[in-house]
Amino acid sequence: MKCGAATAVRGEALRVAELHAGNVLLLGARRRVFLAERLRERMPEFGGGRVVGADTDRLDPLRFFVDDFFLVPSADEPDYIECLLERAREYEFRGIIPWNDHDIRVLDANRVRLEDAGLHLLLPPGDDVAMFLDKRRTARWAVAHGIPHPRVFEDSADACAPFYAKPRFGQGSYGVERVEDLARLSAEPCWQDPEQFILQAAFEGEEYTVDVGLGGAGAPLFIVPRRRLKVRGGEVVIARVELDPLVVEFVARLCERLDFHGVFNVQVLRRGDQIVLLEFNPRLGGGTDLSIAAGADIPRYLLELLSIGRLCSPPPAIRDRVTMTRYLAPVFFGPDDS
Repeated sequence: MKCGAATAVRGEALRVAELHAGNVLLLGARRRVFLAERLRERMPEFGGGRVVGADTDRLDPLRFFVDDFFLVPSADEPDYIECLLERAREYEFRGIIPWNDHDIRVLDANRVRLEDAGLHLLLPPGDDVAMFLDKRRTARWAVAHGIPHPRVFEDSADACAPFYAKPRFGQGSYGVERVEDLARLSAEPCWQDPEQFILQAAFEGEEYTVDVGLGGAGAPLFIVPRRRLKVRGGEVVIARVELDPLVVEFVARLCERLDFHGVFNVQVLRRGDQIVLLEFNPRLGGGTDLSIAAGADIPRYLLELLSIGRLCSPPPAIRDRVTMTRYLAPVFFGPDDS
């Protein structure tokens, strides 16, 4: 019987509770307080490990909601990996949950070294991470697997307006611009650099961000589509779970073409009965809190991955139409806080 499939039995999940997840590093998670708190709640079921935060910014509010916190250099710095390895030895980390795409690229490039030191990256396999982070490779993967995807022009000379100029390795909507006039290409030569940008044919529709727990090829444990109802500064403020059958079926088709155990994120567009893939993310999304609240116990699944390398809990019951709205809350630093 395959773990993570719809036929998984509760007895398998119960045995996971007897295993030890160890200490976990939340890397660059910054404002992800809800996730940190849920991880800490689940830790006693997995041996009572600690949840530790790390960031480049000492004013990171997450530091108040984890068991410990330390500063790390930027992923661009030459001592970044060595710093993580030193801290891993100090804290006896078993796993790293990274949040930033740039961090993920550097971590994945050093995956063998990190795993040799006993650190498990809670990410998809390396080949999948490389495809997920590269919008051009994602488009080619979609074409090769017969998955609808807005056309990405291989040569700027072939571009037809309207299109979107997107950073090839960008995160979120930063640097994305809609272009209505081909004449703008000559004014923005960086857009013509295929190593840095993609030019993607415009496709308008309702955007869904979908959290997925995958238990091997064609065996999604959960698929939770959510719509962003209000976004501020690129961060979702109000969102709602919408278990659209067409979206769920489309993402299930994607899962048939991926083969690993893990949690990831995918963005799709729906226009009428037509659905297209936009991009993958090898990490949790900014609105993943909503999927957790709707029934996808992602903190537990992450600890299962850390304990035994696979998802074995039964598929969760997801509540439809759950809405999340966010608010600001302050934390305060004293003069002696390091």
